[in-house]
Amino acid sequence: MAFTDFMWLAIARCFRYIAVHDRVAYLTIKPLQVLLFVESDPPAVTVYRRKAEGGFALEYYAGLDDTIFLPEIAAALPLAELYERVEFAS
Repeated sequence: MAFTDFMWLAIARCFRYIAVHDRVAYLTIKPLQVLLFVESDPPAVTVYRRKAEGGFALEYYAGLDDTIFLPEIAAALPLAELYERVEFAS
């Protein structure tokens, strides 16, 4: 199945200063099924996944050994790949 056969998947790069109301605005997009907020440092991703009964479930992934599974698009996203070219402050 092609990516377009699935419901929308939005990936947004998120820095610590993005306000809560900006996140809420993304979550009001009706066809949105999964929203990823990617931190720049440390390696961490917050995932909002739409629940069948409404609303979103919150998932948090941290560390380069973690993997985000995205059944909505039949994919897995290892954080090590996501941050492959990122140099972190020590």
